[in-house]
Amino acid sequence: MLKWYKSEGLVRKEKKSGGRLSNNHALSFDDISRVVQFIASYAADHALMLPGHVPGFQCHDIKLLPSSHTKKVVYDKHNESMNHVNSNVAGNSSLYSSSLYSSW
Repeated sequence: MLKWYKSEGLVRKEKKSGGRLSNNHALSFDDISRVVQFIASYAADHALMLPGHVPGFQCHDIKLLPSSHTKKVVYDKHNESMNHVNSNVAGNSSLYSSSLYSSW
């Protein structure tokens, strides 16, 4: 660090390669919003609202999918719908992450 400071001064050190900017597989904001919109509409069509208070959950508007609708089934439906509109398809690990399912 001292060598860098003496030669370059007080400037930020830039990364030569790698990092988030060079990641070509990252989803754009539009892709992420399409995935969230798909999950929200899928939940509105297929999810069941739980009546009353569920112990252990802070949120009162919890929606549950029937057991026949696994994350794999939801991913296949998402993949199929995105292929029809020629849009980028999120990978299954992105769609399986719990942060996208927070609206359920």
